[in-house]
Amino acid sequence: MDTLTIDIFTLFSSIKHSETWLYYILFLMMLYYFTAHIFQCNLSIFESRYDSHKPFITDQNTNTALLTDTATEKQGTVTSVEEFRFNCELFRLRDKMEQLMKEEKLYQEPELTLSDLAKKLHTNSCVLSRVINQCFMLNFNDYINKYRVQDVMAKMNDPKFSNQTLLSIAFDAGFNSKSTFNRAFLKFKGITPRSYYQALIPVEQL
Repeated sequence: MDTLTIDIFTLFSSIKHSETWLYYILFLMMLYYFTAHIFQCNLSIFESRYDSHKPFITDQNTNTALLTDTATEKQGTVTSVEEFRFNCELFRLRDKMEQLMKEEKLYQEPELTLSDLAKKLHTNSCVLSRVINQCFMLNFNDYINKYRVQDVMAKMNDPKFSNQTLLSIAFDAGFNSKSTFNRAFLKFKGITPRSYYQALIPVEQL
């Protein structure tokens, strides 16, 4: 038994029988006080734990803010899904367009327009323009002329076309004027087509 218990036992043993009821009342009051205090502490702990897991918010302003945030999050998710789908469509069109350029050589058509290419890809001009801008960082004319310049360079390096003039090769590649050809070649290669062609000719042939 600890010291406090012994003291209390000694106190009750030393009092007279006629005074016992008074100490019983005092003891019961102290017992009630400590019991109520312990209950209150446990209740506070329970409420704090409940609040941390509580699924509902009673404050109207906080609840409104939560609903707004949730709606924004859902909207953001929907937007992300739509963006993902649109990007997938862009990549699909990009690959299909590249295939047409390489296999059907559509760039060789001098009058090829954005609308013409969009029809072949079964889309519209706005979407196709976005594909070219985002995937190649070029506008439509530069995208087509880049293929034409590559075609000209390939023929410059092919002995089969050694008897053709540069302008003839350029027209076969889809260019419709000498100035457009020179400007496009210089833009993509940093050198004029004549200078590039002369650099390919062996020294003994100069």
